[in-house]
Amino acid sequence: MRAEVEAEASLPTPWVNGRDLMELGLRGPVIGDWKRRAYDEQLEGRFADKAALLRWVADQARVNK
Repeated sequence: MRAEVEAEASLPTPWVNGRDLMELGLRGPVIGDWKRRAYDEQLEGRFADKAALLRWVADQARVNK
């Protein structure tokens, strides 16, 4: 249990928040889904920074509309 708490405490702050996603034109319940997906991508180290991650979300969201 202690290891789980320590692991959670060391997680980075998400780069992408709901406001960022709304600025991309996303609305409704999909925002939560995209926040999770973006954070997963961030944790996997697939993007160098927030801007690159947001470009990916914007591209993927257009494809998935």
